[in-house]
Amino acid sequence: MDIMATGLYNVVARACSLPPIPLVAVQVMRAVMDPDTSAQDLSKIISADSVLVSRILKVANSAFYGCTRSIKTLKMAINILGFKTIKNMVVALSSKSMYSSTSEAEKFLWEHSLSTAFASQLLARHVGLGASEDVFICGLLHDIGKVILSDQNPRSYGRILPDYIKSAEPIIGYEKEQFGFTHAEVGGALCRSWKLPEELEGAIKFHHSSALNRLVELEPYMGKLSALTALADVLCNKLHHGAKLPLATYHKTVDPLCDLFKFSTEEIQEYLNRIRDIMRKEKSLFQM
Repeated sequence: MDIMATGLYNVVARACSLPPIPLVAVQVMRAVMDPDTSAQDLSKIISADSVLVSRILKVANSAFYGCTRSIKTLKMAINILGFKTIKNMVVALSSKSMYSSTSEAEKFLWEHSLSTAFASQLLARHVGLGASEDVFICGLLHDIGKVILSDQNPRSYGRILPDYIKSAEPIIGYEKEQFGFTHAEVGGALCRSWKLPEELEGAIKFHHSSALNRLVELEPYMGKLSALTALADVLCNKLHHGAKLPLATYHKTVDPLCDLFKFSTEEIQEYLNRIRDIMRKEKSLFQM
């Protein structure tokens, strides 16, 4: 990270009490990065949380993962679905605890984030990121900065957040004026404090950037990941899994991203249908 990025991180970290990632998620991410980790090692780490184990088995047996036989044990889930998928499940199920179950705005943000994660995973192969371990988590955490700002500023940000969600007005201008930084930058700082990959931190921090084409040129992987997240984000808003975008706003955002990734109008419509179907069938598995 350069000096400017480090300075921004320090500003955000001082202004926000960045929550720690749940311990089991840290241990799983470290284990997955270690080439010597076995399925038994990973199973032992996750088994310390019996509630998490039952949730993983429930998700693993869902239609989204398309398994042809019933997955009855955690070790079986790890062997069939693989380390990457299990890591994504653990982070998803663990990060959900950061969203307030009593806040309608945060429930809405959780549904939008989950939808964006599913959408990112569906779109990834088309843009050359099918093997990326970061796609799902980036989609899931792209708006986590809004949750942190809402929790820490309930009388200001928390109060106006529902209005911005309903109106589809960009909230970034308000954030810059009030705090000097945006929810995307808070999300990037959170990734850094959790010691997630730098590419993931950058992709979340820049997903609202107006210069994503340039970022793709300078940092191809980070840029693609950020642009993919931005595209998944706006498609989910189009489906009302998020802000209800006016048609003109939707096209202003989505058209340059479709040009960047060479998506046709027909392909985007097909992906919209698939995202809608997945959320209808699978969101209850991650319900708050």
